[in-house]
Amino acid sequence: MNAPAGRVDGDVAVYRRQFLNRSETFVRDHLVFLDRWRPTALTSWRQADGLEVPGVPVVEAREGDVRRKVLDRLPQRIAGTHDGRQERRLRSALRRLRPDVVHAHFGTDAAVVAPVARELGIPFVITWHGYDATVHDEVLAQSESGRTLLARREELLRDAAGTIAVSGPIARELERHGATPGSIDVIACGVDTQAVAGTPPPPDGGLLFVGRLVEKKGLGDLLDALSGLAAPPPLTVIGDGPLRARMESRAQAAGLDVRFLGVRGSDEVREQMRAAQAVVIPSRRATNGDCEGLPVVSLEAGACARPVVAYAHSGLVESVLDGTTGLLAQEGDVAGLATAIEKVSQDADLREALGRAGRDHVVRSFDIRVTTARIEAVYDRARS
Repeated sequence: MNAPAGRVDGDVAVYRRQFLNRSETFVRDHLVFLDRWRPTALTSWRQADGLEVPGVPVVEAREGDVRRKVLDRLPQRIAGTHDGRQERRLRSALRRLRPDVVHAHFGTDAAVVAPVARELGIPFVITWHGYDATVHDEVLAQSESGRTLLARREELLRDAAGTIAVSGPIARELERHGATPGSIDVIACGVDTQAVAGTPPPPDGGLLFVGRLVEKKGLGDLLDALSGLAAPPPLTVIGDGPLRARMESRAQAAGLDVRFLGVRGSDEVREQMRAAQAVVIPSRRATNGDCEGLPVVSLEAGACARPVVAYAHSGLVESVLDGTTGLLAQEGDVAGLATAIEKVSQDADLREALGRAGRDHVVRSFDIRVTTARIEAVYDRARS
């Protein structure tokens, strides 16, 4: 973790526009587990209550408070667009840092920092996570960051020194947008399997759902599936979002045993996983096109040796091997989801076998050390 003294192969500035949302543990872990490359976190603004990244310097490219307040009051034609102002600040920060490579998480962030990196002669790498590759263009056009991405997407896909997609389905979406087939590295966000012990699922404990309460996470489908069972198992929901009140009302109206815990830290999520029999991930494409890339919670469940019940959606078909590490229903098939939940809930031997295979699969293919080494190989090629 964090390039040892005397073994630094390069310096990388990892850009995230807002640093760092508490749900974005995958960015934190990417920074912390880099081995041969020395990271600096680069951001346009830092959250006061965001995730900490031990041992990694954070550079905030921002305007002074007085200048920002003055510019905010001026017409856009004078002050410049928000993204344009960010570019000016990033240009100054990158001139000071002079990294060997710039790596942006999310296409929307790359659309701001990549042109600056190109201007300064610094190769750039982009990781596309999901919505940035799948949301409909007409929806992207409704926000400034989306319009910037639309205007620059073709050149980002053409000029990036490295293009990473977190799953095969996201890579195919990028090819649909013009990326050269075969030019994309598919590298999922890994998890630290050494920090988690795989244990057999308990005889009781019910189901666990972890995720933002938004349309694509599919909690409504899960509640409908449970409502169709004669004896639905209890469900614990970790996460918050705009649909929480509606989901709580639906669960109560259906007479389901559901606990809504809100947002919880990584340690408590792991505790809840250890207490659960299975993790359910009913993610599906939202009406605006938003899709998952590869839900990290599916990897965390596997690391804990918990079977996953999910829809066969996007990267879940890669993290969950149907019939081997979990059970997959066709996306949107609520009855099929209910059948899979019932099967796992009623068969302790099946739960244990799926969980054991799930841990083996995640350790072999998705451990953070494996995925980070692959990212560093992209950096090596980008600099050469």
